[in-house]
Amino acid sequence: NPSCCEPVEALSGYRYQGKTSYYLSVKDASAHFYLPSLEKGTFIFEHEVKIQQAGIFQGGVATVECLYAPEFKARTSSRRILVK
Repeated sequence: NPSCCEPVEALSGYRYQGKTSYYLSVKDASAHFYLPSLEKGTFIFEHEVKIQQAGIFQGGVATVECLYAPEFKARTSSRRILVK
């Protein structure tokens, strides 16, 4: 999460989205999604945050990694966030 954001939901636990179930671990500066398996395809996982202040902030990166085969991983680039 960028430094201007606070997680709306602060409790960690299991979540269900469509046919996918996952465990969400919420921290102050990050949210970790743990999935037991993931079918081939495109998925969007959302995590709601509230904005605390205006300014220009740098968003974090998203990383996906296989627990049993860490050589299979990918990460996104960071983005700038402008809050007016």
